[in-house]
Amino acid sequence: MPHPILSAVFAKYFTPDLYAPLSRKRKQIRVLDLYPAQEPEDPLKGALRRVRLRDEEVGAYETISYVWGDPHIRGSISLNKRLHSIPLTAAEALRRMRYTDRRRTLWIDSVCINQADMLERERQVAMMGQVFSHGQGNLIYLGAGSEDLYRGLDDIHKIYDEMMEDTIEFEDIEATRLPNNDPDHSLLSSNSKTYTTSRIRCLDDYSYIEELFDLPWFSRVWVIQEAALSRDNTCIVGPATIPLQTLSRAATWMDVKINHPPGSLIDSQGKVTLAHHFDLIEGSYGKRCENRDIYPPASWLLTLVKQLDCSDDRDRVFSILGLLRQAAPQCLLTPNYTKPVRDVLRNATLYVLSEASDFVSNLGKHQHTVTTGSRERSVPVMGSKLADSLVVTG
Repeated sequence: MPHPILSAVFAKYFTPDLYAPLSRKRKQIRVLDLYPAQEPEDPLKGALRRVRLRDEEVGAYETISYVWGDPHIRGSISLNKRLHSIPLTAAEALRRMRYTDRRRTLWIDSVCINQADMLERERQVAMMGQVFSHGQGNLIYLGAGSEDLYRGLDDIHKIYDEMMEDTIEFEDIEATRLPNNDPDHSLLSSNSKTYTTSRIRCLDDYSYIEELFDLPWFSRVWVIQEAALSRDNTCIVGPATIPLQTLSRAATWMDVKINHPPGSLIDSQGKVTLAHHFDLIEGSYGKRCENRDIYPPASWLLTLVKQLDCSDDRDRVFSILGLLRQAAPQCLLTPNYTKPVRDVLRNATLYVLSEASDFVSNLGKHQHTVTTGSRERSVPVMGSKLADSLVVTG
């Protein structure tokens, strides 16, 4: 979400009468019916309509996850027969998602939220988790393609295929991940030790993957929640597509082969973000977790996002709300972009403390192995170093 100081920019570019008020009680959002076009350069046309975010309407739209970029660089779309200014990156994403033969129903924040209305923005931010979890799928626009990026995608597929073969279609992946308390690999089974200490056979040059992982989407603070809560995630680079699952599994395999890919790749923000996606979607807190009552602790999530990019430090808190368990007082974290950053961070600290008190009787019983950087560590549901977890700019 953009910084509040840009409200003047939004007021200049947005057409207020396109945005009929949304009902908070009925959990309304807007979706965009994007009209088809034969050629990519054809003008964007569509219509906005309001829908209720209810269970019976799940799957009626697809979400778009992308990078805002400079909000002053503009594109345009005809909405309800009125020309409307939008960020150029949003226009590029919509052109890529547009069908040639039928309408496509989409949700994209810069179009479907009235960015000139601060109150609406705050209320819609509070619903982001539901917006992405109720969609049919999430379309991740990484940007225009290039030959080097396509080479990077090909290399990812090579690593993925090797990993699937070595892990029995991924079923054996957890046994191969390096424990933090076993620097000499003495606790690994002989099979797992072979995985960890042997090279990735299919690849010697990682430069194209490094370029892929350097794309700005992987450094956005909002992508953690967007991808973790979506039913399905498809990454789009120019005309090419690849499941986010393929990228996150390949990144996890690079963690297994920690001593062999170059350090610049292992420590890159793209690789780290993808490893976290694995943990949230398939790992300790994801679909492969047997205990479905386990939620990622707020302290861990706040540590995870503090290295990611955002234009407003409040979003380091607001961007994870959909991933939090509901027992602790959510009112502490109600999105409010007029509140000073320091107050938002203080409330986040109070929330973490409240979350800890809910679990104090079970502290130490719920242990998880979570990925931090290229290693794993075992942590309780509530992390112990609270102050370290909440060190963010502000």
